Amino acid sequence: MKGGIYIIRCLGNNKIYIGSAKSLKDRWKQHLKNLEKGIHINNHLQRSYEKYGKESLTFEIYEELGEYNKEIYFKRENLA
Repeated sequence: MKGGIYIIRCLGNNKIYIGSAKSLKDRWKQHLKNLEKGIHINNHLQRSYEKYGKESLTFEIYEELGEYNKEIYFKRENLA
């Protein structure tokens, strides 16, 4: 899977987490791994996961981008 901007949405409270990654598929797997271990860097997302469960989270591709360029990816992420 390509890189780009993504949104993790919690259906339980409709809050979102926006991020960017070189590989969207790999990043989603890493988020889930960290959430399952209880060590996610974002406390709000971790608490939502703990309260509503894995099934309440959706991973949405906001925008696919070309070759990874940190500056461009972060700029596009902040516009999402």
